Amino acid sequence: MSDSVKTIVTHINADGSSGMEERVVDRVTTMDDSGKPTHALNLLWGTKDGIATVGHSQPDTCVDPFFPGPGGHRFVIYTVLPETVSSDSADECVELPGLLDAYDETRSGMHASDSIDYTFVVSGEIVLELDDDEVVLRPGDCVVQRGTRHAWRNRTDEPAVVAAVLIGAERGE
Repeated sequence: MSDSVKTIVTHINADGSSGMEERVVDRVTTMDDSGKPTHALNLLWGTKDGIATVGHSQPDTCVDPFFPGPGGHRFVIYTVLPETVSSDSADECVELPGLLDAYDETRSGMHASDSIDYTFVVSGEIVLELDDDEVVLRPGDCVVQRGTRHAWRNRTDEPAVVAAVLIGAERGE
């Protein structure tokens, strides 16, 4: 996958016709404490918290913090590099504000967020690990992640690429 992703954002022009804006979103690579790359991420689009709107303006993307608040959205392409675990390195916090806050300090890679995440495996093989179970996912497989503690593991020799939409939610009882 390339280091940047062309993203087309559509809008409605003042005369009612459809228009578009092309954006190029660069990849952010995260490192572990030894400097080894662990993940690559293109944060393609996000909305402010609450109800998203469509209309005449050319909207700005909202990608800070990394996880959206209630009603906010994020669209990401995420690459987990071979033989790594989801890192809880402080390097991630710098370029992806709020990401580190979701990680569990007692179990490497485990994290949870107040979001519903729709994840689609594009290529490679990745393991979704939960507290007491895990499943191997391959291209075409989907996950609906509902705020549970989890980690993504790549136990192969090839990168695993997933596309995900994160929707901010409120944590229930």
